[in-house]
Amino acid sequence: MSPAKKQATRLRIRDFREGDEKEIAAIYGAYMQGFVGPEQLTPKSWRDQYRRQGWSAPSLDADRRRGRVAVVGRQVVGYAISDHAYMWDKDTAVVQELCAREGEDADGIAEALLADAEAQARERGKLAIMLVLSNDDGRALRAARARGIDAPEDGGGVFMAAIIDLAKFLREIEAELTRRLAESRFREWEGSIRLSSGEMKAGLRLRGGKARATAVRGRPRLSVMVHPEALPRLMLGQLAVGEAYLQDWLSIGAAHRAEALAVLDVLFPRAPLYLPRAQWW
Repeated sequence: MSPAKKQATRLRIRDFREGDEKEIAAIYGAYMQGFVGPEQLTPKSWRDQYRRQGWSAPSLDADRRRGRVAVVGRQVVGYAISDHAYMWDKDTAVVQELCAREGEDADGIAEALLADAEAQARERGKLAIMLVLSNDDGRALRAARARGIDAPEDGGGVFMAAIIDLAKFLREIEAELTRRLAESRFREWEGSIRLSSGEMKAGLRLRGGKARATAVRGRPRLSVMVHPEALPRLMLGQLAVGEAYLQDWLSIGAAHRAEALAVLDVLFPRAPLYLPRAQWW
């Protein structure tokens, strides 16, 4: 028997049980850390999202079958949350979380959970199923395609964000900037970077493979000006540095322009975006 078939025979999917949130929150946290947007949750805060039926989240107190949990033996390996009381269309079920434990069998787990969500929707007399997931979520897209579900060509909607304190924002993401720098070929690059956008000014100092948000005095090694409308998209990974530069949304002052753009691309790369529906306002 192949490993895939052996996995399929061992995997079972059951209703959510109180206490599952401990393992679910761990899977959620590991899965979502690769995305920009989602708030990290504890078992309690994850569970609290589903205490009552709202426009953005179903109630697991009222109906635990809205949460389906994939298990192998006694171990939770994935889960899906579906809203069967979607207020905008009573004939549609909405899959709003689909997470699988990392591993070579993760795609198979996600596809099994999605097939189960379809079956649950049919049992409830629904005519359609909609995935309110991220178009940057490759695993969900692969599972959807395997089930014959069409994904939209783009994310749709409107990207709404504003950075009102650039210096504080950079301090908040120092650890992530350091990680990106340390894992890049520029980990030994040293110097100061002055960033400005509209009336906001802030600075970064790169030294010893670490990035530190600080005021820049004197002449920086690299100066960057970003159009205010492009700033949140650039900082949150929805606009590539190269694209911003080519569109005149970003200008730089540096002795070596190509190197400067490459350093900025390390610090502020394109990143997948995902805001789980339960966290919508």
